[in-house]
This record gives sequence, structure tokens and C-alpha cells, in this order.
Amino acid sequence: MRAPEISEIEELRNLLRGNAIKRIVLKKDSECSVGYIEYRDRVFEILFSRGDFADVYIAKILYRPSEYISCEYLVYNPYGLFVFSKDLRELAEKIVAKLEHAYRYSERISGEV
Repeated sequence: MRAPEISEIEELRNLLRGNAIKRIVLKKDSECSVGYIEYRDRVFEILFSRGDFADVYIAKILYRPSEYISCEYLVYNPYGLFVFSKDLRELAEKIVAKLEHAYRYSERISGEV
């Protein structure tokens, strides 16, 4: 994985605004951008990166909070949903779809349904 450019991070933020997303915070790391995304009333962890061998964008949504947030930890954490796309607009749409799945799952495991 390699870190996305600052312009790509900003474009993804702009594409994700709205769609029941209240806030998104991304911090650029050496291999990716990591942060938090607030969807409806829940906060999820997010990883955003570029592929090494293929020209694709990669995102991972984690629905279980971790003790610390880093590229390596989020990639290997088993509690998450990956998204792949060659286009940022499509990536944003897929992220919102995965957030909805993660939201529904988090409701079930918290006993609110």
C-alpha cells in the first residue's frame, strides 16, 4: 500500500460529505490515511490507501473500536469491510454502502434492534 495524495484525501472527504455522514477525519501516514468517520450516530474507523501493484484505491471500514489507529493495525484487524475501486466517486459510493452494512451489524451486536 502507499499513501494517497493530499488532493485525493480532500476529494474523498468532499465526496463523502452528506450521505448520513456527519464528520470524517483523516490523518496521512506513511502508507495510508487513517481516521474516523461518523455515520448516523456511530463512529467507525477508516483506512484509505492506494494499491502498490494495481492502480486502485483501497478503503477499509472497521466497526469495532481499537485501542490505537495505524495503517498496519487496521489492515490486519479482522473486524472490517474492504472496498476497492479505480475511481474516487465509485469508492465513496461503496464506502457509504459498507457503512450501512456496518451500521446494521453494530446495531445487532449492541442489542438495539
